[in-house]
Amino acid sequence: MPTIKQLIRNTRQPIRNVPKSPALRGCPQRRGTCTRGYVGLVQIMSWDKRKKTFSSINDPYRGIG
Repeated sequence: MPTIKQLIRNTRQPIRNVPKSPALRGCPQRRGTCTRGYVGLVQIMSWDKRKKTFSSINDPYRGIG
């Protein structure tokens, strides 16, 4: 339990909702373009080679899918 002084010094901040897919921004039908496709090692128990793609939507967000 914080003291009164601690609550005055730094107030409690509300928890912000962070969207899970900010690139879609509420529009799941947006078209994405594949900018680079490659096969890479996945760091799991079996070290399998999995396919990865760099995709970008027509905005500043980019990601690996």
